[in-house]
Amino acid sequence: MALRGVDFKWFDGFFLSMLATSVIIVSINWKRYRLCAHPLHIWIVVDYMTVFVFRLLMFVDNGLAAGMGLDLGWQQRYARFRGRIVVLSILLLLLYPFLWFWTVIGTLWFASARSCLPEEGQKWGFLIWLLFSYCGLICIACVSVAKWLARRQAHLLRAQQGIPLSEYGVLVDMIRVPDWAFEAAAGQEMRGAGQDTAYHPGLYLTPTQREAVEALIQELPKFRLKTVPTDCSECPICLEEFHVGNEVRGLPCAHNFHVDCIDQWLRLNVKCPRCRCSVFPNLDLSALTNLHTEPERAAVVPIPAPTAVTVPRPPSIRVELPPLASGVAPPRPPGGSHCPLP
Repeated sequence: MALRGVDFKWFDGFFLSMLATSVIIVSINWKRYRLCAHPLHIWIVVDYMTVFVFRLLMFVDNGLAAGMGLDLGWQQRYARFRGRIVVLSILLLLLYPFLWFWTVIGTLWFASARSCLPEEGQKWGFLIWLLFSYCGLICIACVSVAKWLARRQAHLLRAQQGIPLSEYGVLVDMIRVPDWAFEAAAGQEMRGAGQDTAYHPGLYLTPTQREAVEALIQELPKFRLKTVPTDCSECPICLEEFHVGNEVRGLPCAHNFHVDCIDQWLRLNVKCPRCRCSVFPNLDLSALTNLHTEPERAAVVPIPAPTAVTVPRPPSIRVELPPLASGVAPPRPPGGSHCPLP
């Protein structure tokens, strides 16, 4: 069973308790390690304690990331964002490089002084821990690079929609948007990949259709805030707080946004960025799916199949000739006169 938000599982407790127990055992046998030329006992204690603190800070980061998904105010969300920056800076800029350096040092010390360990079983335990440390450090690097590439790929897709791409923006997005929220959004995009024109019609509209959508956007009501609402004190798009006098635009779902933010959003999307309700329910989006095929169809000129031409045959003429050397006279034509033969 996992603690909510922190993602603390039973094997994490077992692992941390094993580290604490190992530190206690080494402390009890502290004097027996003095025979070694290198202080392996100090290396073990420092390495175990560093891994212990590293794992605890990972739990703290998971808790801060889980809290960023709640519908909190801008100040609380920004405080959690700064907390994640501090925790991740300690993990990635301080503890992770130190663990690499300390593991290499431990490998060199163990190679030159493994014969001085108090018991034979401790040699294998030390060697297994070194292998475990290398595997863990490599896995952390691979997972971090994979997450970076996934976020960068998502930003590359956004760059095709006109949103600028920057490595700093990818880094900020990894801290501001937790992994679980990014994976949920990516899953929705994969499920709706076949309906891309329905969610992003602005990518496929013709100039005439863009003007029609722009007219619908401008018909949405906009007003200046006289008081800041307590239930929605910030713009969900830019995450900046509303102030008295700000010009906001209201959607049919009763959600308000900065005019510039929501106008740019609606030029590419047709759903509210907060509740995903349709902003233009009367807009016919089914015709947009044929925007790619209609020009192709118009460019193809059908060529009729050749038809067979039948040439009429001339009528056959049958001529009957009288028989030769016969005593029978040929028949007389109708209406003709009869002339006796000489």
